[in-house]
Amino acid sequence: LYIAFSGGLDSTCLLYMVSEYVKLYTSHQLTAIYIDHGLQADSTAWLDHCRRQAESLNVAFISRRVKVSREKKGLESAAREARWAVFRDILNKNPGAVLLLGHHVDDQVEILLLRLLRGSGISGLSSMSNTSTHAGISVCRPFLFIQKKQLFDWAKSKSLTFVTDSSNLDNQFDRNYLRNIVIPKITDRWPSAARSIGKTIQNLQSDWHHLVVYAE
Repeated sequence: LYIAFSGGLDSTCLLYMVSEYVKLYTSHQLTAIYIDHGLQADSTAWLDHCRRQAESLNVAFISRRVKVSREKKGLESAAREARWAVFRDILNKNPGAVLLLGHHVDDQVEILLLRLLRGSGISGLSSMSNTSTHAGISVCRPFLFIQKKQLFDWAKSKSLTFVTDSSNLDNQFDRNYLRNIVIPKITDRWPSAARSIGKTIQNLQSDWHHLVVYAE
């Protein structure tokens, strides 16, 4: 089992929960992967923080520094491609390996809105699934039905420390604009919006699955 570990709230909760589960119920090897995109001045400090967190839980730790090319694609897209190149390189050497990601309901909402604005069809609007295969890698997202506030409250109850990426406040990026400006206005008006949109995504996934099965 591998965890994409940035040191932020989501992946920190995931690391602590999965490490406890592995310790109690399985004999799987758990490894945390930290990727330094070289885009933040604090990335070295984040690397040290993540290494210490992993060591405190007796979790194996891997770090990789990548070069993010901005020539042909936007920064977010280029960083994502660089991350997945590392994940492929590590996991493809270990048949049967699974990559765990800390995406939650709030991430689903952002993706749905972005793809809606881009005119995506059912497949795109289905957003992320709990289990999937990406670039030949088995992927699992255990938090997809959990809201970020629930993770924050849990981390607080456990006195967990995590890093905060200041770039998440830069609203020139589409996801940050949705997260910091658009979605708060939606939830002010409709407090249960995240849960409702999450149900919509589940319905879309079910519809897409039935279409694929019917086509086959």
